[in-house]
Amino acid sequence: KIDNKSVPRQFPESRDLLKWGFENFRRVTISRSDTPVTQVAVTLSEDADYVMLKPVGEISCTLPVDASADDIQSNIELFQESIEAPVEEGQILGSMTLSYGGKVYGTLNLVTTNSVARSEFLYRKAQVMDFFSQSGTKLILAAVGILAAAVLLKVFVFTKRRRPAKRRHYSGRRRY
Repeated sequence: KIDNKSVPRQFPESRDLLKWGFENFRRVTISRSDTPVTQVAVTLSEDADYVMLKPVGEISCTLPVDASADDIQSNIELFQESIEAPVEEGQILGSMTLSYGGKVYGTLNLVTTNSVARSEFLYRKAQVMDFFSQSGTKLILAAVGILAAAVLLKVFVFTKRRRPAKRRHYSGRRRY
């Protein structure tokens, strides 16, 4: 049941509360999708050493009017510190969480701003280096080296050199 005495007072109090809210708070976009926020190193490319990352989407929230952009905490988490080329534009490589005053307002994916082509020479070089850096390959190469050294030692050092026998003139006499 509504009390007729309180109804006239509710409207002015509600109006004052709304007025206070609009005077002290504002709606702010705290992340823009057109602004790169970090970078990731790119390997196996001659075109670029890094690729820029930008957030996908925007986050808006209501903040006090005295809040500045510096008050927004941005926690960037990269999936990896570097990436091998090729890199496609729009590839997701991390995420960014935005918060203010301890309250998390949202998380956005971080995507690459451009594509980066792979250098075939650098790619093949890395494959060869990876092949020779494997412990199994090192073990096989060491065994082959030892075997080759043993064969060379056998051929050059341990085989007796056959010297031609001195020819003796046959004088017809036999020695007894």
